[in-house]
Amino acid sequence: MKKLISILILMLFGGIAIGQVTTTTLKTDLVLEKTTPMFHLNGAGAYINFYNGDLTLTRSSNQLSLAGGNLSLGTNSLLGTGSIGATGARFTKIWLTDIETTNTPTIGGVAMSTLFASTTNPVFLTGITTPTITLGSTLILANPGEINHLVGIQNNIQNQLNAKASVNNTSFTGTTVFERIQVGTSDSIVEISGFDNAGAGLSATDIEGNKLSYDFPSDALIDIREIAVMQGDNDNFIRGIQALGSNVVAQPITITHYGTTDMDMVDATLYLFAVYIEELTTITGVRYMLDQAGVYTADGYNGVGLYSYSAGTYTLVASSTNDGNIWKATEYTAASKAFSSTYAASPGLYFVAALYNTSSESTEPLLKGGAQTTNAFAVVYGLTNNAKVNATLATQASLPATTTGAAISGTLDTAGLFLY
Repeated sequence: MKKLISILILMLFGGIAIGQVTTTTLKTDLVLEKTTPMFHLNGAGAYINFYNGDLTLTRSSNQLSLAGGNLSLGTNSLLGTGSIGATGARFTKIWLTDIETTNTPTIGGVAMSTLFASTTNPVFLTGITTPTITLGSTLILANPGEINHLVGIQNNIQNQLNAKASVNNTSFTGTTVFERIQVGTSDSIVEISGFDNAGAGLSATDIEGNKLSYDFPSDALIDIREIAVMQGDNDNFIRGIQALGSNVVAQPITITHYGTTDMDMVDATLYLFAVYIEELTTITGVRYMLDQAGVYTADGYNGVGLYSYSAGTYTLVASSTNDGNIWKATEYTAASKAFSSTYAASPGLYFVAALYNTSSESTEPLLKGGAQTTNAFAVVYGLTNNAKVNATLATQASLPATTTGAAISGTLDTAGLFLY
């Protein structure tokens, strides 16, 4: 301590002696130690120089300025009750994890409450511009051409609603053209070719192709339920067995009674039988019955398939896997073979197919079938594109991807191949 006092006295008197401020270099630590130590820098421009000017702390009027580097607090806090920055001396950017304020923040001098709507009962002062609106989990696409505003549901949206017909007791104005009317189930579908509700009458075709024509007076009240829809025996049969629990959805159109005859299966011969699907139907495979189980050695492909039909072209759309035992099923017992995958059949004409291949046989398989008369009237029907309702195609080791009406041959045989 005496040494420190001596140094300070020497500095004081040395400065007085030469009449100017001098610089003293200490190469030891300076420790001020008393009950209330104080370090005074009495001078208008007092400053502290760290490491030859790397950092300086300078005093000006009521202010300390740090220059040359940053002030790091680490995990410590910056405390105070004043402001950080000022109107003319703003911080460029602040990185924060959380912000907690007592008052609503302002952006550019404007309170956030006037810029952003609350999530609870929001009030919008002007229009809303947005591509989508979500209500709960439902996404609503907002089309400005249809939704201008929703006050009493006015403007375009109301105009569109006014142009729609009610589902109850509908009244139409002008000429009304129906393309298709369905009443109840698919059994009551009629195709409308023209109907003028002013009284020109109704001309329609049912799902069987039967022409239906009706003439009404101009003031007639038409109950569509009174329009009789003709149905064929085949359709009635399918509906009847379905009502009894069957999963069969279609059968060859030439079968009206099952089991009146059988069909010999010939090696490498593809058999095709026309079926008609009335409505979109998922088809799983083919049900059948053998009048005689085959005893044979299988080769090539043995199985069933389904062909679509268009203007004389037959295209394979579904098929089963190869099964050498398919035609060895127990006689007079219901058998079935599923396709490799289900097929969604649109309404229209299809051909169910069966193929038998053997390298040797002692007993040929016989498929239970139906009457052998329909194909004899093919000429009378006036079929086009060499079409046949029952047909065969010889020398087939596998189901062909496509074939044509010109390539196949008509046959009188009809097999009981039922789609399910």
